[in-house]
Amino acid sequence: KGAMDLYGVQVSWFSLPHPQQCLAFRFQSARRTVVLATDAEYEEGAIDPAFIGFCKSADALIFDTHFLPSEYARHRGWGHSTWAVAVEVAEKAGIAELVMTHHSPEKVDSDVARIEQAARERFPGAVASRENMAVRME
Repeated sequence: KGAMDLYGVQVSWFSLPHPQQCLAFRFQSARRTVVLATDAEYEEGAIDPAFIGFCKSADALIFDTHFLPSEYARHRGWGHSTWAVAVEVAEKAGIAELVMTHHSPEKVDSDVARIEQAARERFPGAVASRENMAVRME
């Protein structure tokens, strides 16, 4: 964990569970807070409470959703999560907007659309990231 101020944006970081190590970043301006957490492996029901605290009350969470819940068991230890884990983090941390990212390269657009639909059934603020998508900091 650490933090610094860059041009009026407070940037803090949190170490994520990943085989090659990875950090989540929290960007907090006077108007908006966004957490970016790619390459993170958490299991449903076993998310580090300290990570939930790191994400707490952010306006948006950009989170790793590389695998489907049904695929995760075959890929345990690869360093990636599922859309269901992303939804759990967003719900527990009180986040309004969930951007699911780091899609598996084996997934085509229709697969990603189905993931987005499944996540929205549980968390209406979920959206799948797309090429050239922007997340506001204002």
